[in-house]
This record gives sequence, C-alpha cells and structure tokens, in this order.
Amino acid sequence: MGHSDPSTLTFDDHLKITELIHIYCAAVDGYDIEQLVDVFTPDGSMCFTAGERGTVVGHDALRRRLAKVLSSFEATSHHVSNIRIAAVDDQSDAATSVSYLYAWHRFVDDRPDGLLWGRYHDQFERGPAGWKLKARVLRIIGEQDFAMPWNPVAPARRPNAVQSISQPPSTTE
Repeated sequence: MGHSDPSTLTFDDHLKITELIHIYCAAVDGYDIEQLVDVFTPDGSMCFTAGERGTVVGHDALRRRLAKVLSSFEATSHHVSNIRIAAVDDQSDAATSVSYLYAWHRFVDDRPDGLLWGRYHDQFERGPAGWKLKARVLRIIGEQDFAMPWNPVAPARRPNAVQSISQPPSTTE
C-alpha cells in the first residue's frame, strides 16, 4: 500500500479501526443513517461511483446521499474481510486500509437482488473522538444486477500475461 510500517499502530488501533469498518456495514444494513454519518470525520468523504457526482463530502451531504441510496433497498447484507491497515506516518494519527467487500441488496421495486464484490479503500484520522473515516472509496471488481458507473478495481497482473498496446494496464488503484 506504499505506507510506513504498520507496526507504528498499536493492536488497539487496529481493533478500533476494524470495528469502525464493521460499524459502517452494520449501520448500512440497519438503515441507521446517523450512525453511518458518525463513522466519518465532519469533512469526511465517500466516493460511491465513478464520475463527478459520485463523491460526497461532509456530514450533511453524506446524510442526504446515504438516505437516498438506502431508500432504494428493502434489505442489505454487507460482509467485509481481508482487512489490511497501515499507518501513514510515524505519528500514527492517520491510517489507511483496504478491505474486501461482498454485499447483497434486495431492492424495493420488483428487480432481481443486486450483488457486489469489491474493496473499500479507506483513510482514517484519529482526533478527540477517536478514529474516524476521513475518506472511503468503493471500488467494484464484479457486480450482478446493478446498473451503476462503478469505480473499478485495478486488474490483477498475471506473470507472463500479454499486455495490449492499445489498452495499457492501469498504474493507479
């Protein structure tokens, strides 16, 4: 992930950041907008989809977008795994993480259930209220029955794979 040694964060830091990731998922599944917003710093951001309208910043904008998005689902179930956390610097008041996501969505209208496989790319900040999400980017590697302009996960590189000259591999994630 290109950051300093993750050992500059304590075991307690890892637990608290992991719990914040879990709280986010439980709040989405419980349609608890206030708990969702509370996971973020006051100027926190979330990038839901690709494009300029895909990112929202600040508690008020997050509250409005999350309420709008969640109102289209009758039920959801979000599952995270493979959580990797690293300190940004020696001060240990900032951290990043990548966690894998599987999410099931039952829509309120008569549509097939939607499935997502992807990763959360997060930035965390420790302040007076403890660890909070500073920025979250959702990157999707696969989906079923969604029609959204998702942020893609960079493709895995395979040894000896033939690269197309017209479609060079992405160097950013």
